[in-house]
Amino acid sequence: MGKPFVFGLAALVVVSAALIFWFSASDCHASLDAFKASAARQGWQFAGRHGEAWPACEHRREEADDGIVFRRADGVEQRYEGFDGYRMQVRFLRAAAGAETVIVLRSQQRRANYRDEHESVELEPRGP
Repeated sequence: MGKPFVFGLAALVVVSAALIFWFSASDCHASLDAFKASAARQGWQFAGRHGEAWPACEHRREEADDGIVFRRADGVEQRYEGFDGYRMQVRFLRAAAGAETVIVLRSQQRRANYRDEHESVELEPRGP
């Protein structure tokens, strides 16, 4: 065995370890299906996607209630409205080549206090 073989074998081990570590990190995902499964375990439901670069790791997250507005890397503003009572998240993921994938999620359940915030209050009629 020559030195090139030993160095090649060592490089293969280092790259393999790096890939195992990268995919085992909680914020890295091999595919959209893997991402959706992870999000579902955390109580989130898929609402939309912009981009398709996999594998990818999360590098930023934004949250809001009842809907969410955000800007993609290309500067285009996106609005997700009409999710009354739901918590929203936008997760920005980046692939190794630098391409960005943006995933929009909503909570699986409405906020516990949503009903209290939006219940109508009936006033008793006043007398003459």
